[in-house]
Amino acid sequence: MSSYLSGSVTPFQKAIISLWFRAPAEALSSLKTFQTLNNGGVLPLLTFGKTSKTYEVITRPTGGGSYDEILYYTPTGHCDWTVLDRIPHNLESTGSENSEGPSRGDTDPSHLGIYKKDNGKYGLTLFLLTANVGDGLGFGLNSSSSVSSFGTGGATGEELDCGTESHWDFGTNSFESRGVAPDNPQVISFTAVDDGGVALGSRGNDFYTALDGITVQPDTWHHLLLSFDVSPRTHAESTSADSTLGDYGDSFSQRPGFLNHPGKIWAALDNVNHTGSSLRQISSEYVEKFIGPNEFASNNAMYAAESGQGGSSKEAGWSITGSWSTSSATGPAIEFTTSASPLLTDPFGIPVASNMTAHMKHVEMAEFQMWTGKTLDTGDASNRKLFIATKKSKTKQGNTLQPVKPDVAAETFGTPDILLHGSRKWIKGVNKGTKGDFGVVGRVEKYKPDPEIGS
Repeated sequence: MSSYLSGSVTPFQKAIISLWFRAPAEALSSLKTFQTLNNGGVLPLLTFGKTSKTYEVITRPTGGGSYDEILYYTPTGHCDWTVLDRIPHNLESTGSENSEGPSRGDTDPSHLGIYKKDNGKYGLTLFLLTANVGDGLGFGLNSSSSVSSFGTGGATGEELDCGTESHWDFGTNSFESRGVAPDNPQVISFTAVDDGGVALGSRGNDFYTALDGITVQPDTWHHLLLSFDVSPRTHAESTSADSTLGDYGDSFSQRPGFLNHPGKIWAALDNVNHTGSSLRQISSEYVEKFIGPNEFASNNAMYAAESGQGGSSKEAGWSITGSWSTSSATGPAIEFTTSASPLLTDPFGIPVASNMTAHMKHVEMAEFQMWTGKTLDTGDASNRKLFIATKKSKTKQGNTLQPVKPDVAAETFGTPDILLHGSRKWIKGVNKGTKGDFGVVGRVEKYKPDPEIGS
């Protein structure tokens, strides 16, 4: 029978978690090689909150229009153009609109667990699902507009010089063609500008991932001391460029992307502190330059910072045959700002909540302590000593690392929200913290001996 503790915790942005756990090799070996909870790729230690749906984005063409391509001949060879013919053209679309399409499945709820690495080893994983998608601009879409003007003329063998520079209107980014050839056509097209609603919604709620670089061993006790803060409003923008080409004179400039105010994270496993890349899942070295040793950024913020979209370009061409074409395209840089809203926490369960029981696997756990609204630095050895200390081993010769009585940490951080201490309390779901007792589903069994590192 599956067994778990079901409870309730007020939504939070900051937390301190201290947990002892031992995962059987048999349970770990059954994990699939996909690092998600929903498809059986994670052995859960803690889950909270609900899943988030994702969907495909459907893009449909909109608008329409027509224009005439005008042919000229130039008897004098100098801007004295006479219309020779008009060729009509129809545009099927001048833009597009985006809407929600078929489901792509659900994003996991927040969880702490263990996953199987590609090399067959096992690592910790922390997945924190935020309450909403955040604010975005041009996110995941090519949001742009373009303007083109053109005409063709019969060749006279002479280069037509009509002062083309004076015919470009930089205010409207359009070619003022009447000064060169009367009734010269202009084609204008726009793609839809998505403010982030459809594009971001298709990805589901924004989330943080962490701890992927910390390896754990099966059939042995481990102690994890973890703290995080996702309250900063992280803002990220993509690299964008501005360029001109043609009769204006070639030019190119680039504004680099950036990411400001990332979240904070600290973790120590078995009294060994971790920093840098082992704390988080980073998709590129480019994003690493924005993040300190105890920082991490959300999925959407990283995507925005490492993208190379946005900017403007202008092109113009004037040929000896009397052909003139101009075009401009503009698109906003991808921007994203996290919502900094509390994490979803209902339902809350150890090792799973009531909505994740299908994905539960056998695991032994002990000495669970959790504070919300607070953080600590695991790099400070004095903080780690509040939870784990050297003591004489009860199962082997010499000393080992064992739990410190929870009263010690409470003197520094106050009474925790959740305190599960002692086999009898675990079995009955008695929470000695401030948030009320847990409901017990199934049968929680007592284990022996008490936890110690390496046993």
